[in-house]
Amino acid sequence: RAVNDALAVFAFGLAAALATAFAVMAIERPAGGGAFPLLFEAVSAYSNNGLSLGSTTASLSVASRLVLCAAMFAGRLGPATLAWTLAGDGSLADRSKRYPEENVVIG
Repeated sequence: RAVNDALAVFAFGLAAALATAFAVMAIERPAGGGAFPLLFEAVSAYSNNGLSLGSTTASLSVASRLVLCAAMFAGRLGPATLAWTLAGDGSLADRSKRYPEENVVIG
């Protein structure tokens, strides 16, 4: 079970980082060979590591920066939290939890 959960989190994270990269590439339309800096920025944004290749981010359009900001937010929340939130029924209460009950004797 733990291996399956880890693979699911990895696959979701990889898909989110690649979707971010493709979105930025679709917006920026890089010239020949210019895709690597955009891929690096997208993966860096999703993983929240703060790395950059220099002036790549400064040269991006506002739309690409917003996509990268969304990727940073999604990466900060994490794949498991996002999947739970998107797949849930909207209630925050977990019905499967039971808290212990005990009559406390006072005096």
